[in-house]
Amino acid sequence: MDKKKLRNDIILIASLILVAVIALVCVLSSRQKNNKYAKVYFQNELIETIDLSKKEEKDYPVDAFIGDRHVEMMIHTKDGAIHVSKSNCPHQDCVNMGYVSVSNKPIICTYNQVYIIIEGKANYDLEI
Repeated sequence: MDKKKLRNDIILIASLILVAVIALVCVLSSRQKNNKYAKVYFQNELIETIDLSKKEEKDYPVDAFIGDRHVEMMIHTKDGAIHVSKSNCPHQDCVNMGYVSVSNKPIICTYNQVYIIIEGKANYDLEI
């Protein structure tokens, strides 16, 4: 009788583990990716869309003119966040914002008429 009870216990435990693994695979396969995109606008016109979900480190130059004034900026991405690393604006507020990775915090340079917004689903969009 003990051998039959032990065999039934092993079958029950193996069945529970199998059901748990199948449920985990189903949940992980149906989960959507958290794609985040940074959209860079110059004079209210979209000039660049950057995929932040790749988490690559890369520089994106912004080189344009407002009348005869030259707009020169460098946008840097790193670890799913975006940052204005260089700008020829006088106050440097856009540079001093640091890295931004949430959609409720845009980067705005009014002097150069450039703004960056993050769109898409993220793990968290709450900043306190």
